Amino acid sequence: MVGILQKFLTNFIELTIFIILWSKFSLKDENNWFKNLFIIIIGSSVMMITSGTSICLNIFGSYLSVILSIKFIYKRRFIKTILEFITFCCINMVLQAIFIAFVDLIGFAYSGEFTWRISILLLELSFVLLILRCNFGERAREFLELESKIIYYFIINLGLYAIFSKLIWE
Repeated sequence: MVGILQKFLTNFIELTIFIILWSKFSLKDENNWFKNLFIIIIGSSVMMITSGTSICLNIFGSYLSVILSIKFIYKRRFIKTILEFITFCCINMVLQAIFIAFVDLIGFAYSGEFTWRISILLLELSFVLLILRCNFGERAREFLELESKIIYYFIINLGLYAIFSKLIWE
């Protein structure tokens, strides 16, 4: 029971970071924190419900629930929602890898224990909030406009690599 609650908490914080990034750069004026909290709770609940299954089904179910929640709650196109999801998933994975490497450089050996995961996620959340307060949003928003076919293909390829990396990482 404690293990499931720990997974729920880590997934809740990870989805919070994810939704903060998504709402800042893609949702623009449609951003609503009650909707975002609902999406986070749905994704974390699906992760908790599927925690007894295989890791592939767990990740797939959690990600699909977030994608579908955003698609229906914010009434967005499915393909664009998937592409944005892949983009922010990759950003989130890179940030986590950077913080794990940073902790390792300082001299602490990272382990997958709950306290380490929460510490890294809270460090990442603080970093994301600090960066967003510096107002890099406008430049990044222009970069993340997903109207070019080249960017579509790049994100699809990047997404496949990210999904396989996430499965291997877990």
